[in-house]
Amino acid sequence: MAYKFIYDRLHAEKGEDKKYLAIDPDEIEKMKISDTYDKYGRKVDTDTSGDSVCLLSQKAIDVANRVAKEQESSDRFEVNDMIYAYNHADIYDEVFKELVKLDDKDWEDYSPTCEGFNYWDGSNWKTVMVSTEVGEPDYTLVDDKELEKRLNKAIETGEITNQGFGYIIYESGDYQIEENFYQGHFESFSIVEK
Repeated sequence: MAYKFIYDRLHAEKGEDKKYLAIDPDEIEKMKISDTYDKYGRKVDTDTSGDSVCLLSQKAIDVANRVAKEQESSDRFEVNDMIYAYNHADIYDEVFKELVKLDDKDWEDYSPTCEGFNYWDGSNWKTVMVSTEVGEPDYTLVDDKELEKRLNKAIETGEITNQGFGYIIYESGDYQIEENFYQGHFESFSIVEK
């Protein structure tokens, strides 16, 4: 298998040695930021992620106004109005649930997205982001094909130099490779230059 590699952007910016993390390339997917998790394992909610909807038809307006009235909100909406999760937290989720039952031509979903994946660290859900429309991701995808080839070759040719409970250390040329089986490690291998 040819792995993709990422590294922790913040460690690299501090001048620390890069630790390349080998991941299955099929793990990285485009997803809504509201489908990700923060560093404490809490799901990022729609108002924090910046989700919103635009009402494009009378059907959508009727749904939004009905929900607003049911929720005892004073908001009233018209065509092309935006309903922001942040500004309309009291009604947004219910309006969204009702709008998904309508045709796409009646409303438009504006949800910031990212590329990455969610994983279970043994006690909480976490998210690894390699790109995002909002803010900066914690990880950077290696975009150097030659480096990718060298790192994949190191994994293929590595020889075991140390083995313990839950880990195996390999060496190959200028690289030290660790395969870690403990919970919380989403990567298949971590690689550092010796």
